[in-house]
Amino acid sequence: MITALVFSWAVFITSTTMFLLLGLLSKFSTRVRQSSLVWASALVAVVLIAGLSSWWYFVPSLSPSRDLVVLTDSPLLAAVGRFNWQATNTSVAPAVGRGQMLMTIWTVVYLAGVALCLLRLWFGRRRAAHIANSAIPDTLNSVQDIWLTEQLVSPCVLRCGWLGDYRIVLPRTLASGLTEAQLRMVIAHEQAHIRRCDDQVGLLLRLVVSLSWFSPFMHRLFAAWAEAIEIQCDQAVVATKSRSQRCEYVHTLVKTMRFTQQHNDHLPVATFVTTSIRREKMRICLALGDRPYRALGRVAKVLILISTFAGSAVGGMALSSGMPKEGLPASVDNAITQQIAMLHEGRHTSGFGLAKHPFKPGKQRNHTGVDIAAPKGTLIHAPADGIILTATDLYKGMPKYGKVVVLESDSNTQTLLAHLDDYMVEVGQRVMAGQPIATIGNTGQTTGPHVHIETRLNGERVDPHTIWNLPQPK
Repeated sequence: MITALVFSWAVFITSTTMFLLLGLLSKFSTRVRQSSLVWASALVAVVLIAGLSSWWYFVPSLSPSRDLVVLTDSPLLAAVGRFNWQATNTSVAPAVGRGQMLMTIWTVVYLAGVALCLLRLWFGRRRAAHIANSAIPDTLNSVQDIWLTEQLVSPCVLRCGWLGDYRIVLPRTLASGLTEAQLRMVIAHEQAHIRRCDDQVGLLLRLVVSLSWFSPFMHRLFAAWAEAIEIQCDQAVVATKSRSQRCEYVHTLVKTMRFTQQHNDHLPVATFVTTSIRREKMRICLALGDRPYRALGRVAKVLILISTFAGSAVGGMALSSGMPKEGLPASVDNAITQQIAMLHEGRHTSGFGLAKHPFKPGKQRNHTGVDIAAPKGTLIHAPADGIILTATDLYKGMPKYGKVVVLESDSNTQTLLAHLDDYMVEVGQRVMAGQPIATIGNTGQTTGPHVHIETRLNGERVDPHTIWNLPQPK
């Protein structure tokens, strides 16, 4: 009984120390954050250290020559520390009895927790094997090695039994919505998992976490390992890809995330996407070739994957209404009903039409767009499917606009984004709704980080708020 208590205490202390240490190191080294070996080693090391601590504590008590005398002035130590069971001092007997009772209760709770975790893991793996066995080959396209299932799960590698073959399984409803190029990227990602033996390692680490289920830091270490293996598989896919192909891969991630959020069916295996906003945001930054740790410093402010929730909710409400906004021609109905939030944070600082002049106090100007202020580096998403008309550092010879991107949506609506810090698209590139296309900056003539948005409908400037989903003025 006392062994279970010592083991639990050692796991908690060691896992806390390990997580804080590696968390600190990851702030200074990208290799630590992206190394699955580091996090896997940390998980195993915690259990080994705790096990050795328990063994060291337990073995000396087997030898009568090494018994320790009960400290009569410390009932707490007598209750939970190493004590001589033949102690003659009866003043600590009540404390010893209470200590034994508490240790018995904890031992029962601990073993019950371990059994519950192992049962959950066993049933989850059994269900994954059933899905793999019931999946059928995809014969509708030229992409090989795809198995389709009617189960609503994220794309993943499943094994047919404990020692069976691996199959790359996709839900039929999701696969039907992906292009052949996107399917090939998903397959390449999952094949990387198979080559790296991530399923076998993941099973071992899940067993380790089951033995230390009570420590939240063990779960955090496992989550960091899962994040690292996904990043490494992403890099195996996009390492030799062009910028446009990287964007296409990101779009595949976002599309799969939306599906996963609507049909979240968890399996104890490595899946193509997860429900962790912070983890998937980092994957997108790395897949695009951005500096992830600069972005991670703004995790609390910039959450790219809110599009997984907000984008689906907004699009769903618009689709359910099936009606265009009042006062707008039917030609933009398609753009409205399929719109995605362009920005997931920010505040409206200047509206369309007459507005205060930012550089001439007391005077007004005819503002041709709207200004949305947000931290530098905040991601801007394509509000609808379309083509990039312009992506330049000098727009029409006017330095005041700074870096500019112009998107023409499929409804013939042109939208200009100015004062950007950077853009991740090319002229002529086709983008999809929800795809990251630029970041807010402070280039050109500005008073602070923001994006200037102009929208033209049939060649005429209109208030962007009437077309796109933007932060509203307060």
